[in-house]
Amino acid sequence: MSLKEIEPKEIIQNFELLEDWEDKYLYLIELGELIEDFNPEKKKPEYLIEGCLSNVWITSAFDGEILNFKAEADSQIVKGLLALLLVLFSGKSPRTILETNENDLFSALDLQSHLSINRANGLKAIVSRVKEDAKESMF
Repeated sequence: MSLKEIEPKEIIQNFELLEDWEDKYLYLIELGELIEDFNPEKKKPEYLIEGCLSNVWITSAFDGEILNFKAEADSQIVKGLLALLLVLFSGKSPRTILETNENDLFSALDLQSHLSINRANGLKAIVSRVKEDAKESMF
């Protein structure tokens, strides 16, 4: 299975089936393992996300219609969070990305109350980069 085959609704349903946060974190880690291999040559400062305690790299490619993202992190939990964002944003039009409210998914998963302040801030920084790339692709 790949992340491209997963819908946010499916992730929410799976989260609801899991009773405790230890299992939910394990599920996030499993999602992170589905992220496609990241080109090691792209682990450069221009792709590094500022504001994350973990090292997080994101690249984007726009084909004229949709924006695809590749991502990597050196933390398993953060890689799982990246997987959530890839499901939510990758393979979508820039307009759809900009209109998507990521907080709907985060609220449905109750992420805000289970992430440290540093991880929550890092997640915001990642979303900001994704949305900035979407804005730039529109022009």
